[in-house]
Amino acid sequence: MLGLLGSTKALTCRTSSFPPAQYRWLKNDVYFTEPSYIYYHRFTNLSRSDEGEYRCEARNSIGALLSQSAHVGVSCKSLLHKNVTIAMTSDSCGGLNVVHQLLCKVKTDKYLTLFYKSLTILYMTNA
Repeated sequence: MLGLLGSTKALTCRTSSFPPAQYRWLKNDVYFTEPSYIYYHRFTNLSRSDEGEYRCEARNSIGALLSQSAHVGVSCKSLLHKNVTIAMTSDSCGGLNVVHQLLCKVKTDKYLTLFYKSLTILYMTNA
């Protein structure tokens, strides 16, 4: 699950058992909740510290089951619409050729890989 920073998300873990199961949640294989009959874990105001691998344990007097892990990742909002810088550089060779290179820098988190291609424009000036 990938959630936006500051958003609300939930992981659910449902079983059908008699007697009813109690649930506990693990993050990176460490328990962080006490047993309860609440079958979901709600993230409010999702933050970087919430990132990790989550599992739930369902247990009753007969036995216990451990779920497969679910990865929780957190991403920033509007990654491509903010903090963009455009820079132009020039290099001239005797006034005949000018090379312009367009560079784009984006401040982002680890979930965005930026691919760019330089743009080269060559032209002759009238002497």
